[in-house]
Amino acid sequence: LDDEGRYFNMTAQELAEAGLDCWLLGHIHAPHPIGDTAGHEPFFFAGNHCPDSWKTERSGGAWMIEIDDDKHIKGTRWDYNGICFRDRAFTIHHPDDVERLIRELQAMEASQTVLRIFVSGSLTEEEMEGAKSRIEEAISSFLYKEVHWQVGLTITAAAINKLYVEGSIPNTLLTNLSQADDSLAMQLVYQTIKTLS
Repeated sequence: LDDEGRYFNMTAQELAEAGLDCWLLGHIHAPHPIGDTAGHEPFFFAGNHCPDSWKTERSGGAWMIEIDDDKHIKGTRWDYNGICFRDRAFTIHHPDDVERLIRELQAMEASQTVLRIFVSGSLTEEEMEGAKSRIEEAISSFLYKEVHWQVGLTITAAAINKLYVEGSIPNTLLTNLSQADDSLAMQLVYQTIKTLS
């Protein structure tokens, strides 16, 4: 719970030996102990009552702690089933990749989800238009959405002739690379040409 050793000034053993029946501690965002119920524990962390950022996808909640006359301690975990944060990165190179992305988005509870997605890869011009449209439709009902679109154009012979005049240096260079079937080199050259022009 405290990987950097910044918050725990006492060990679990020191807490247990301090003479208190139980410590109820705060600040750490993760609940402790793990599980839905707990018996006599030297300490509990409630964790966050509800999710508050993209840093973690754990649900929020709290411990309901009962202490009887004999000082037996029973903890029952209460989970918060409201707003959740989802942070996803997808790489797409084919319409099938887009469909997998859509299926993952559809499995989420959109009306309660704060969504951030990073989409990278490359598609043809036609595939890219379809992908953007499908993704925009799939995320339309999310509580909040943030899309970082970093999908490049897949360079095909048709794209080369559409982008650059036949016989021009970019057209000739990309056409030669397309015949060598080196898609990575084509993509790098295309990106370089785009940057320079």
